[in-house]
Amino acid sequence: MASTVQPKKISVPTLVPKITKPWSPKLLANLNGEYDIKVARLRGSYIFHAHPNTDELFYILEGTLLMKLKEDGNESTAHLEDVVVSVSNSIFGSLGEKDVLTTWKLNAGDVFNVPRGVRHCPVTQGGDVITLLVEMVGTLNSGDANRVEGLTNEVEDVRDQA
Repeated sequence: MASTVQPKKISVPTLVPKITKPWSPKLLANLNGEYDIKVARLRGSYIFHAHPNTDELFYILEGTLLMKLKEDGNESTAHLEDVVVSVSNSIFGSLGEKDVLTTWKLNAGDVFNVPRGVRHCPVTQGGDVITLLVEMVGTLNSGDANRVEGLTNEVEDVRDQA
């Protein structure tokens, strides 16, 4: 006989003010044991990293986020031309050009999927950003980058705190 798990309601607007530490994702839900739904407060600039085994979906709830993308293997960003595009713009093909750093500007209500293996660096613009994240279970927020104090944080399960 299959066990029945009671569904829980979590109020994201009530939870967000309690999230004070940036880059510390909070687990809201799990889908089929394979994907985690998280919420996080982002502040300032993160580090370039990739997730080799999973896509990473961002749904911006509050604020403006710049998502910088670069081709895998191109570790230096100093020589790259910064091309800012909007989510509605369809020039994603520039990602494949070796000398272009593509920056996507994401506003509240925008959804953006970073494909697996794509090096990216989230940077907040004009204050904190609150984002909903969808990732495979066990995904570390700093991906393949070395652990960086204050930026690499384990996921806190808040499902029973709601």
